[in-house]
Parts: sequence; structure tokens; C-alpha cells
Amino acid sequence: MFRIRLIIISLLSINVAKGQLRNYIFREPYLFNLDSTELELHQIRTATERFGAEFNTYLRNHEYSESHNPGYSLLGEQIKLGFENNLSGQDKLSLGVISNFPFGGNFSNIKTWPVIRYNRIGRNYIFNVGSIQSHVNHNLIEPLYNYEAALTRPVEYGLQYFFDNGKFRWESWLDWRQFSRTEISQQEIISYGNSGSVKWFEAINSGVIISSPISILVLHKGGENLKIGKPIVNQ
Repeated sequence: MFRIRLIIISLLSINVAKGQLRNYIFREPYLFNLDSTELELHQIRTATERFGAEFNTYLRNHEYSESHNPGYSLLGEQIKLGFENNLSGQDKLSLGVISNFPFGGNFSNIKTWPVIRYNRIGRNYIFNVGSIQSHVNHNLIEPLYNYEAALTRPVEYGLQYFFDNGKFRWESWLDWRQFSRTEISQQEIISYGNSGSVKWFEAINSGVIISSPISILVLHKGGENLKIGKPIVNQ
């Protein structure tokens, strides 16, 4: 009888089981109040240089029991290799690659993104040029940003500025997604975002925090100089 009950409970649980990767897995260690040792699985460190590697096997079930929206699943391996050099007390240079290997595909489905970043780290701020800290690091609300980009588009390129003094946190970034190519009528695509929060109250002993979040994301698609004109989009 116990076995029958266990089988019934297991079968009922299949339809309601949910899984969610914690966002900190995809965060980068340069953000405030984050310990890099929690993120890098393997690393070699010297006084001014650091080499690290991360290996993430992921499964994202995005299927529905609906005929009009069957959904999809993401299953694969994400590999990150990086080298960081401390140019000075405030300046860092990072080089590396991120490769995504989706299971069930072929070699044409494997994508690799270069990581080239200059960091300027001040007392309460960080300024990034090149491969900016992306996806979950923006702290945008999910209706504005699809966080599956951590798996499908893990790198953004552009400019980024962080500020955090404990009471007020702010981030502004420019993500240059695609440059314009007139000969093939390829639009330029640029996104610009802001996120932040104002902390009004914090009870250290209980962990209660009252704050006001801010999220802004603007997407621009240009098309005025293309051979085949395309509509200009600002949203």
C-alpha cells in the first residue's frame, strides 16, 4: 500500500514540479558585496593576475501544455575561461571567452563570445568598457528583461557605470547589439538601460529592508540610411 501511495504522489508531482536556477550563479564577481570565491569553480591567482574557469550544465524547461504555445527547452553546457590583470589599484583588464554548447544540436549551434573588458574601480563606483556585466547583473524587473539571455546571449558590449554608497544604488549601461550595414540593409540595434534603488529603511538585526526600485530599458533600431528602408523603432 505504501508503494502504491508513493507512486501516485510521484506521478502527481511530475506535473507541478518547478525548477529555478538562482540568479547569483550567473552574476559576475565585480559587483559590490559579492565574494568572487563563491562563483569561480577553478582559479589560479597571483598578486596581480588571476585565471579562472567556470562550467555550468543547465536545463531550462520552458514547455507548456498548450497547443498555441508549445514552448521549448534549453539543455546544454556553458564554459567560461577568463584572465584578469590588475593594472593598478583601480584599473583591471579582463580577457576571456564564453562558449555555449546546446545538447542535441550540431557544431553550427555552438556559439562563442569574446570577453574584453576594462574596469575602473573607485570608492563607490565601477566603470566598465567593452564586455559589460550583463543579464541578471542589471537587476531589472523580469517584464522588462528576459533573463534567459544568461544562457542564450550571455555577453553584452558597450559602456556601463555602477554607483553604490549603501543608501543609493544606480546602474546605467549602453549595449551596442548590432551595427548598421548599408549594403545588406542591416539595422543598428542599441539598448540603453538604467536600474537602481533608494534604501529608505534597513533593520540589520531582522534583515527587513524598505526600498524603492527603478527600472528603465530603451531599445533603438535605426534604418534611415539602408538600401531597403526599415522602420525606425524606439521603445
